[in-house]
Amino acid sequence: MKNTPISLKSLLLNANKALAEKKYFEGKSILEKINSLNTNIFEVNYNLGLINLKLNNLDDATINFEKAIKLNPGLSNIYFNLGIVLDRKKDFNLAIKNFQKVIEIDPSNAQASYNLGSLYQEVFKRKEAEKHLKKSIDLNPKFSLAYNNLFDVYDRSNQTEKFKELLLEAKNNLDDKNLLNFYSGMYEYKSKNYKVAIDTLEKIK
Repeated sequence: MKNTPISLKSLLLNANKALAEKKYFEGKSILEKINSLNTNIFEVNYNLGLINLKLNNLDDATINFEKAIKLNPGLSNIYFNLGIVLDRKKDFNLAIKNFQKVIEIDPSNAQASYNLGSLYQEVFKRKEAEKHLKKSIDLNPKFSLAYNNLFDVYDRSNQTEKFKELLLEAKNNLDDKNLLNFYSGMYEYKSKNYKVAIDTLEKIK
């Protein structure tokens, strides 16, 4: 809000208050009013993008985040949220580019690596999916969703040995007994240990 006229500062404060109170339509209305007066305020464009994403106004959110990127191209959160928007719009290739940008700016972002791996699953690029899902687990060994998707990659590509190695890693790191029993049962079934598979799967609540 640096060098912002007092009237706009007042509107911004009101918008932030509305957002803090989860009054999204009120906040959106105020931010749009500010945008009609000055289209080059980063905070306005970024927050409009977040609101439109929350309200599922995906085309508007895309415009808002793209404008925010022009105003502050070095902030990883913008690319992250634009990636989510594009994923919801089924524009997977552009979504991938945005999550790649997140990782370029913030290599330690486990969620971005997970999202990128999941998007590569969507476009049937197994090796890329495996690479980024493994990276996500390396960054956050307790990230159960990343294990889930990586198990799926190994299952669909019949990589039983890698499936087994991941299962051992998951057992060391995860507390989710249902997830572990499910994939343990799958492994036993693949290994033709049908009785063990049934017994294991029956433990799932």
